[in-house]
Formats: sequence, structure tokens, C-alpha cells
Amino acid sequence: MTVSTREPERTELLTAEQVAQVLGWKVRYVADRLDQEELIPAAIDPFMKGKRWRRRELDDWLAAGCPPRSLWRWEPVVAEDLAQRIRRLHRELADLEARVACRRAELAEMNA
Repeated sequence: MTVSTREPERTELLTAEQVAQVLGWKVRYVADRLDQEELIPAAIDPFMKGKRWRRRELDDWLAAGCPPRSLWRWEPVVAEDLAQRIRRLHRELADLEARVACRRAELAEMNA
């Protein structure tokens, strides 16, 4: 499959036209064949305004090699809890400080 370099504006929900543009295929092929034959992720219909595809899901589906809908299970990545992120950053900082201290000791020995 060839993915087009022309991409629509980065929005969360894409129309069939935008999906076709991302994939480099014709709109009719996306709407009629791929969706009806369940070869792409399922569309949603928010506010009864027509089918839309989640941009993040489509990106993940492409990265997974475009499996058929029957084999596709998408779980959005949930943002990391702030407290968890702070703890992780503290651990990374402590690790970096220890490495800097080691390097300083090595340099002091070399200059002694």
C-alpha cells in the first residue's frame, strides 16, 4: 500500500474524503469498498453528521499494517497520570545526577 504524502489538516475526526486523501485512494473506494467490506477501522457517526474516522486510530491502524476490521482492536493511549509522570521524571533526574557525579570523579582523577 502506498500512503500519500498529502495529508489533510490534523483533526481528530476525518471524513471519508480526508481518509481517502491520507491513504492516497479514491473516496468511493474508501466509502464503498473498504468500509462496507470491513477492511478499515469502523467509522463513528457523531451527532448524526455522517461517518467519521478517528485520526489516531487510523494512524495506529496504518502502523499495524492495515489489518482487517475483524482482527483490529484499538485502544487509545491514555495520558500518563501527572503524579506518575513527576515520579518518573524525579527518577530520571536522580539517574542523570549520579552519572554526572561519576563523570566528574573520573575527570578529577584524570587531572590529579
